[in-house]
Amino acid sequence: MRMVLACLVAACLLWNTSCGLELGLFGDAQRTTWATTLWREQVELIAAFFLVLGQYVMMRFTVDDQCLTWVTTFFQKPDKEQEAEFRQYALEQQYALFLCGNQVMHPPAMYLMVPFAMGGKRVVGFLQSKLAQATEDLTIRDIVLVLEEVQRQKTYDVAGDRDLMQLITDSVARIKDDDRRHFIEQMVRDIKEGRR
Repeated sequence: MRMVLACLVAACLLWNTSCGLELGLFGDAQRTTWATTLWREQVELIAAFFLVLGQYVMMRFTVDDQCLTWVTTFFQKPDKEQEAEFRQYALEQQYALFLCGNQVMHPPAMYLMVPFAMGGKRVVGFLQSKLAQATEDLTIRDIVLVLEEVQRQKTYDVAGDRDLMQLITDSVARIKDDDRRHFIEQMVRDIKEGRR
């Protein structure tokens, strides 16, 4: 509610200043100096405000509270410390951390796929069920990334598992973004060829 009120106040200030300029309420000298400077400052302030508001809203409504906590705690640690701590978590938490790190952090925390993939068959079975339910492009991408790493590490023969490869192919076909789908299709070819 406070954000909406702040937006309304900012819009009123902007509107009042623009009306004052258009109606000639300021003298010529004042109009070219004070009002123009004020107008420019208000536009910059409001643009910055909406930029920050937009980022907050996007992050708040697309990222769960746990991920927001990890952004300010777990992902502030050095990479090696993160990897060591990551190995200690249960599979469900590793999965959530990996998605958070790849989809929210910039640059993405792709290095977490290495310890994640070490779980081999146990991780593959878990990710197979997650992939069957996945509807978001980024989630499908991130699961395939880990499966590709599993194949590279040879902790499980992903390419030799027909059911899993069919699920991967079907999931990749559901990806809406053409560029992302083509990128992931190359990852699938790499899995089949047993290389990365």
